[in-house]
Amino acid sequence: MGFDEGRLEVAAPELRSLCPESHRSLHVAAPNLSELIWHFHDYDPARHQFAEEAGRHLRRLVTSTNRPEAALMRRFDVVDELNVRVSIAKGTEEYERYLEDIKNLSKCQVLVVTLTDIEHPLMPTVLHLLAKCVGTRKLVVDLRFTVRQYVHIYS
Repeated sequence: MGFDEGRLEVAAPELRSLCPESHRSLHVAAPNLSELIWHFHDYDPARHQFAEEAGRHLRRLVTSTNRPEAALMRRFDVVDELNVRVSIAKGTEEYERYLEDIKNLSKCQVLVVTLTDIEHPLMPTVLHLLAKCVGTRKLVVDLRFTVRQYVHIYS
């Protein structure tokens, strides 16, 4: 493992879980990686790289549906448990961006959706996401909305 001017190099054959913090650049070579928790910064495939030996399957991926992180979901074809935070600002353009961002999600058996800041009706938001997750057998929805969003629950 090395760190050079904001670039983190991880070469860890036995690494199973990774939760990177803010790094300008990241390269991970971890063939046994099974859990990735991506909370702290935008994913950029040009700067945040996973060696092919890491495979295209994860046991668990925690991320969000925002544009940069949606690209991270496309990096892994199969994720046993996909845990996504959904936040959509007010406006048709924002909702259309959300629909575009979730076009190609990882295949998953368990989909955990955390709704944090939704300014749109909840049912269509969750149903659109569920429709894009091929092979989902279990859905968990965590409602973390604010009082101003309460009106959208029944829409």
